[in-house]
Amino acid sequence: MLSSPDGHRWRVALPKQVASQPLALLVDDAPDVLTTTGRFLESAGFDVVRATDGRAALIELASGQEFVLLVTDYAMPVLNGVELTERVRQSLLEIVRDDADAWFAAKSLAQFLQHRC
Repeated sequence: MLSSPDGHRWRVALPKQVASQPLALLVDDAPDVLTTTGRFLESAGFDVVRATDGRAALIELASGQEFVLLVTDYAMPVLNGVELTERVRQSLLEIVRDDADAWFAAKSLAQFLQHRC
């Protein structure tokens, strides 16, 4: 928040950091797999964020970064790959549902205004 001597205040919003390459989240509890698979993904053109278990992956997913790919191990401590993908799927369904509700509300408002004007 910025303010001037006369008391006016402005909120400054910086643009989102845009990754130069698509972003992948790689989740595995084996360090050698994180290294080799991470290098493979990087050579395929991805920026790679690595997580050592499902809980750490959920934290990365909640960070606001825009992942386009999730690669996960099946058997991991804390939260396995199936549980992780199920939680991600549920989150995506909620986002799609919220976006769809917003789209329908906007469309309904546009139709209403179109008929009123």
